[in-house]
Amino acid sequence: MIRTRAEHPVVRKLNRLYVLFRLALMWLQGYRSRWRIHLGRGFFCNQPSRLHVGGWVSFGRDVKINFVPSADQAMEASLSIGRNVYLGERISINLSGPCRIGDDVMIAEGCAFYDYDHGTDPDTLMRLQPNATAGITIGNDVWIGHGVIVLKGVSIGDGAVIGAGSVLTKSVPPYEIWAGVPAKRLRKRQPAQKKAPLAEAKQAALSFAVGVTQIPVLQHMAGLFP
Repeated sequence: MIRTRAEHPVVRKLNRLYVLFRLALMWLQGYRSRWRIHLGRGFFCNQPSRLHVGGWVSFGRDVKINFVPSADQAMEASLSIGRNVYLGERISINLSGPCRIGDDVMIAEGCAFYDYDHGTDPDTLMRLQPNATAGITIGNDVWIGHGVIVLKGVSIGDGAVIGAGSVLTKSVPPYEIWAGVPAKRLRKRQPAQKKAPLAEAKQAALSFAVGVTQIPVLQHMAGLFP
């Protein structure tokens, strides 16, 4: 009898262990309380102890989180995710150092994060090159579009927006919109102008009233009724 891969006893055991891991992770994060965590089908993390998640975080289908050894023995890979964070489907996060994602962040489908890369010494085979690591930091209220690639050493400021398909190689200041390959600044998100305070509104109305009383016709009428 020919068995398919899914029917193999080892695969079935691994699937059961995976389901138990998902249930344990949801329980540890308080799935039944206000600290709810959603894990999509196919979610994978090779070292769950290095993953720290806040409340109301949603992982889409086939999200992969891989922690890899760093050439710097003093650096330990970890991922910290804040509250109210959405990660879409097929996101790949590959870390050899610390990475932080703030609160109220939206990351669309197909994004990839790498906080390390190979060296490029021409005298050494590429497969033997040591990894260079630099952490990734994502601030609060950040929106990252579909298919964005974020490379090592990048910091994304609060309120920033990254356009779909971009390759981010430089840090992004707060409240700026970047896009392109490599990504460049397009414009700044300008906050809406605030309404004038009540005191300023009263002063404007008073000034208008004083100006109206200076009209000659009104001055003449005012003289008729002392």
